[in-house]
Amino acid sequence: MREGSLRLSGPACSLGGLLWSSGAVLNFTGAAPGSAAALLIGAVVLLLAGMFGFHALYAGGMGGVGEAGFVQGFIGLGMLGGGLVAEAFGLEAGRAASSFGFLILAFGLVLIGYSTFYNETLPRWNFYPFVVAVFIPLDLLFGGMYRGVDLGLSVLFGLSWAGLGYLLWTKERG
Repeated sequence: MREGSLRLSGPACSLGGLLWSSGAVLNFTGAAPGSAAALLIGAVVLLLAGMFGFHALYAGGMGGVGEAGFVQGFIGLGMLGGGLVAEAFGLEAGRAASSFGFLILAFGLVLIGYSTFYNETLPRWNFYPFVVAVFIPLDLLFGGMYRGVDLGLSVLFGLSWAGLGYLLWTKERG
């Protein structure tokens, strides 16, 4: 990854996380559903940039489990983004694709988090954003029944990505 792209991956990841949280709040309130979808689609694109930056900085010290997690994370974010775009165009398969992509992303992030913790790639508290991925299946299972759970987990997910972006930005600058 070129140096300029790497430098932008941290702020892109942070902005993506904030867009994700904002989209979750808009979706929860029911205000401007098209705006919520646009925010979430933009968030996925920016989170992909953050994942690429994280991979460029840390992949060498993570081993095979971490690499498998990155592959799953990239595929999951791609499916999530594609599903959200399909949903925006009214295709019913979009909901299933985005849900399945979200689940694949969750498992990929759990693998990255495990590898980060096990190989001590990051200081102990810095792997927190990946711990949040453990709660993603709960969002998929209970989010439809308990809308407050859906909102809380979605905002937490977005803020954890914002934290990861800050980590990438300070690592690149420091």
